[in-house]
Amino acid sequence: MGGIDYLELNFGNIDWEDIQSPWSRKASSILRTEHRASDMALSGMVREYDPGAAKLEEGDLIFDTPGGTNQPTTMCVVLGKEKGSKSREDKTHYVLLVTPVRRFDRDGSKIFERVGTGYLPGKCIAVTGFAANIH
Repeated sequence: MGGIDYLELNFGNIDWEDIQSPWSRKASSILRTEHRASDMALSGMVREYDPGAAKLEEGDLIFDTPGGTNQPTTMCVVLGKEKGSKSREDKTHYVLLVTPVRRFDRDGSKIFERVGTGYLPGKCIAVTGFAANIH
């Protein structure tokens, strides 16, 4: 319930990750208007993160609800990272913050929901993760 914040980004300076929108042409199934909203999901790589590895001015995480940092488990989905010649560890990564919900997709995989957004340097974000759906 209520509003959520978004980041103001310079879209031309970001290398975007391969995130699958339910409305993209790459989506694995054809969606029709009769699909339930609960079936609509963003698909991406969910990763662990450690905001404590960043200096104060290197990152900012904005939770959608007051007390959002009290979520038992939050992870992130990297949407894109800063272009340029910096190392992966030093580049700014733009993320959605997600948490697992107690439901599962039809195939039995965990479902995540957005709980915030933000940015962190790559040194704070795990290189590997797992594919998941975000509702």
